[in-house]
Amino acid sequence: AEVVKKAYQEITILAGGIHVSMAPQLFKESGFDGLVIGEGEKTFLECAQRLMNGGDLENIPGLFLLRTGGRANFTPRTPLTNEEFNNLPQPAMDGLRPDIYRWGFWKKCRAIITSRGCPHRCNFCSVWKMNPGVRMLKPEAVVDMIATIPTSHVAIIDDNFFVSESRAFEI
Repeated sequence: AEVVKKAYQEITILAGGIHVSMAPQLFKESGFDGLVIGEGEKTFLECAQRLMNGGDLENIPGLFLLRTGGRANFTPRTPLTNEEFNNLPQPAMDGLRPDIYRWGFWKKCRAIITSRGCPHRCNFCSVWKMNPGVRMLKPEAVVDMIATIPTSHVAIIDDNFFVSESRAFEI
């Protein structure tokens, strides 16, 4: 981010994901303008809409603005409900080249996420901190998503795919 900022001072650079959400203090001097903490769909969309309309990024839930010489206010964003999770648009996979994506050492495949979270609160795990509660796509939505993938191998990379055995078998 620092290198990009030196070349293009006027752009806004945000970071998000598990590492940012679990250890935001590590990004204090990173060159990023803000950190999206927790699930980022709503927060990032609101940031993009404000910037496109010439607005600022003040007081957006889920966004921690990095300021030099002071602390910004941070308001957490409420996690997505199961209904909101099911209404998220599916990733556009038609522009991805299936010949270059591999999962581990497996054959060419696409990775998908069909649920988030875990009902357990294990001390060694960060899943429940990042994704409180469990949200699952409806089985028919998962089957429809898999049908659109132009490769014969799919890696389901959920936090806990088998949290609902009946759902897993239905898929």
